[in-house]
Amino acid sequence: MYKNIFFLLLILIAGAGSAFAFSQTGQSEDHAVSTVDETPTPANANATFSQEQDGIEVTIGNIQQKNDSTVLTLSLNNHQFNLGLDAIYENATLNGESPQSYALPSNAVGGHHVEATISFERTTSGAFVITPVEGTTFTFNDLWE
Repeated sequence: MYKNIFFLLLILIAGAGSAFAFSQTGQSEDHAVSTVDETPTPANANATFSQEQDGIEVTIGNIQQKNDSTVLTLSLNNHQFNLGLDAIYENATLNGESPQSYALPSNAVGGHHVEATISFERTTSGAFVITPVEGTTFTFNDLWE
């Protein structure tokens, strides 16, 4: 019986050592220093930017910085032109750059009242430019503080 106690104690000690070693895994001795993102934020995050020309109203309702993207949420309204055409959003620019992607979550009949979300490479300056119909260009400056 005493012969087996040695092996039993050896197994218990090995088990306790393994448990201790695994409990320390994932704990780092490095101390992370939190940093503050000093990227300029959209001017007045709750503000809406709106312009009207030739019976067309374009409103930027939301500007978000997500990961490596700047996402603009737009509302386009009129009673004459179809504002749901892909070319409108494909040709929009932010800081002179074309969009990475865009989506039209809602598109009223005939495209007279359109909601759009346009994603650009992350930027903190520059103008947003969109031309919903030939000859009518909207330029939004000062979107950032």
